Amino acid sequence: MRPAVALADTVRYLPVSLAKELLLSDIGYSAWANRNLLDACSALAREEFEPDLRVSHTSILSTLRHIYDAERVWLLCLRDTPDPGAYLLPPGPAPELSLDALTESWLKVWGGYRRWLQDQSEISLSVELIVQLPGSEPRLSRWKSCGTCSIIPRSIADKSSA
Repeated sequence: MRPAVALADTVRYLPVSLAKELLLSDIGYSAWANRNLLDACSALAREEFEPDLRVSHTSILSTLRHIYDAERVWLLCLRDTPDPGAYLLPPGPAPELSLDALTESWLKVWGGYRRWLQDQSEISLSVELIVQLPGSEPRLSRWKSCGTCSIIPRSIADKSSA
């Protein structure tokens, strides 16, 4: 199994063209990790992944929805923010998808990341993005933002397969 390493720590000193290759690899690994989580959940009875477990996102399904929505929103940010530009998080709650709909929608997000990244120039990947959050505006280069979205699912999959 591949160790869970923060991509920003790995890519920080590498040329952007190599960073792009690593990001494509990381996106593939994140898709694999998420797919393992979804497959494991599909083997559970509905009563096992939907009840309120009294944790931050209440249930396993709600946690998966949260991870999906974070990846979906980061993709929108990366894809739709002009150079240079600020991204405002979309208003309203995240979509409440069933496990089947979540699986189908996540396939589109993974493909969206791959297509977006393949179309980026080295210069475009280094452009700084401003993400408008309540009370702050973090600034990240695109390649750091792309790596951020896949750290949590990878680390969960690494722990679950150990």
